[in-house]
This record gives sequence, structure tokens and C-alpha cells, in this order.
Amino acid sequence: MIAWCTKPGQGTRLIPAGALQGVQFMKTPAYVQVVSFINQAQINMNSSDFGGEMDPHGADLVCTYLYSK
Repeated sequence: MIAWCTKPGQGTRLIPAGALQGVQFMKTPAYVQVVSFINQAQINMNSSDFGGEMDPHGADLVCTYLYSK
């Protein structure tokens, strides 16, 4: 996994100007969600790579925060 950031100073790679095509930010009392559209060619990602979820238990709610309340 490679970490990317919009600002320098975090020890991550810097997202090039113009790569982010749109960003949506949502904050609730339980979580923060950031969704974006990115020009994947600008960060050396294959355009057919649609990503995935890092938490393997999130989709079925097993071992997630929702069960720990």
C-alpha cells in the first residue's frame, strides 16, 4: 500500500496538482468519510484498478465498530 497526501510533511507521496477531479467529505458523530475521483494515470495507477476496501470485515459488519457499541 502507498500513502498519498494533498500536503507535504506527513512522510507520504504528494498527490500532483490536477489529479483530484472531485472530492466529497462527510463527517458524522461515528465516522469521517472521504470519497474522491482521481486521474489514476497521474499517480501511476492502472485505469482499470477500481480499488477496494482495506477492512476485510466492513461489508458484512463482522468485527466492525457497529458491533462494539
